[in-house]
Amino acid sequence: MNIIYIYRFISHGRGVQNPDRLILEGAKVSLKLSVRQRRINRKTDARNVIQE
Repeated sequence: MNIIYIYRFISHGRGVQNPDRLILEGAKVSLKLSVRQRRINRKTDARNVIQE
C-alpha cells in the first residue's frame, strides 16, 4: 500500500493539523502490517512443508 494513499485516506476524513506527522504514522502502520504479513506467510510455509 502506498504511503501517499494512506495519507489521503486518513486526511479525507478529518481536518489535518500536522500532515507530516500523519504521513509518518501511516508509514509506521504499513510497516507493521507488512511485517505481520511476512510472519504469517512464514508460518503457513512451514505448515505446508510439514503437510507435504
